[in-house]
Amino acid sequence: MRIVLVGAGNVACSMGPALVGAGYTVAAVCSRGGSSATVLAASLEKAGRSGRKILSVHGIDQLASVADASSETVCVAMLKDDVLQSQAAGIVAALGPDTLYLHTAGSVSANVWKNAGAVRYGVIYPMTSFTASAPVSMREVPLFVEASDGKSFDTAMHIANDISDNVSQLDSNGRLYLHLAAVFANNFPCHMMEISRRILERQGVSFKVMLPLIRGAVEKLEKLTPQESQTGPAVRGDAGVVNHHLAMLADDPEWQTLYRLISKDINPNIRIDD
Repeated sequence: MRIVLVGAGNVACSMGPALVGAGYTVAAVCSRGGSSATVLAASLEKAGRSGRKILSVHGIDQLASVADASSETVCVAMLKDDVLQSQAAGIVAALGPDTLYLHTAGSVSANVWKNAGAVRYGVIYPMTSFTASAPVSMREVPLFVEASDGKSFDTAMHIANDISDNVSQLDSNGRLYLHLAAVFANNFPCHMMEISRRILERQGVSFKVMLPLIRGAVEKLEKLTPQESQTGPAVRGDAGVVNHHLAMLADDPEWQTLYRLISKDINPNIRIDD
């Protein structure tokens, strides 16, 4: 089995090394810009066990040079959702009908491949937050798999189980809700922490003072539900503190609105001044 990676960004910088580490042959890395594919391909070559050359392909239109009907090929597209939808047809046209096409997008249906002309296709969705400069250990990342047919599903599951200890089956509709839930669980809290950082910065205080609090909140979730672990003035019904905080945010109306909306969502009965 040979694997072609399409995309050399945040996801690829973690999944690529995981695939190579699991013994898979990566035949090529493709990216629109080109330079990121070159860097990732060189990195995977160095980490690989076979010492085989990994092609660096600059642009979807050059993928045809990678096509090889004589061996089983799996294309793993690790692209932004909108880019995947616009490029899927070009990828399928370049690599041909015998390839198994997988993507890693949270909010794009597996049928994006079917609509692009693929016969065998599916998804391996890694539910975590990726940053190219800080690759994550894929062994702990939950992976959610679906595929167009039994053979494709077996292959996708085999790949997923080779790089992660936490693999489940989930269809496209379920993955949409999983992705939505992940936005609430990860993306929104990151934004809230950025607001916290800015508030502290104005007072000359490092955001690092918040890290023990954040770690403690996460650790509690091993034993408690988020609702059970909720603390703070809103859940206590301490309207005095909530209204004082709102007054402190008078110069930041967007943050004030967020504070009010979230506090009311935590405790609908709390009395907040308009």
